[in-house]
Amino acid sequence: MKAMGWTGALALMLTACGGGAGGGNATDTSGLVAANGWKATDACAIMSRATVAKTLGTAVATAELQAVKDGSVGNGDVYSQCTFTLADGRMLVFGTAAAAGSPDVAGVVASLRGQMGIVTNERPVELPGVGKAALWLPQMHALYVALGDGRWASATLAGFGKAAAITSDAAQADSIKLMRTIGA
Repeated sequence: MKAMGWTGALALMLTACGGGAGGGNATDTSGLVAANGWKATDACAIMSRATVAKTLGTAVATAELQAVKDGSVGNGDVYSQCTFTLADGRMLVFGTAAAAGSPDVAGVVASLRGQMGIVTNERPVELPGVGKAALWLPQMHALYVALGDGRWASATLAGFGKAAAITSDAAQADSIKLMRTIGA
């Protein structure tokens, strides 16, 4: 994977949505935190160990919730990530985000595409038919999906040891399968 971590890419995505880090008044995020069962502050609840194991066909050794932003500062955007260590030597970083307001998906994707190209030195590929919009970063093995209603998700797959040779095509196929489990 490239040097830019998932959290950095998610912060970039939220900035493209009009959010991101920064000062300002606290915003009521109760609608974002648990809208329609989507609790963006708990990526491990949205993508469970059982779902990952069944979808990817391997046991999950560990799952850890990380990088939680609860929306209490800045503009009210919320996000989190869940890092899964898989028995086959792969690691999955699954992230969730909910943007405050109702961002224009096409505008966000255009902005995100340009910003990701600069930050990662990689041109994102649009994947029609995945969510409302989807961007794939082949070298990072990272998929970013707009699900609608200001909800976003990301899956990044990396391999270690015997799994180090995971291809971009295989990572993309597995990432899309994971996204389908949450309605993309």
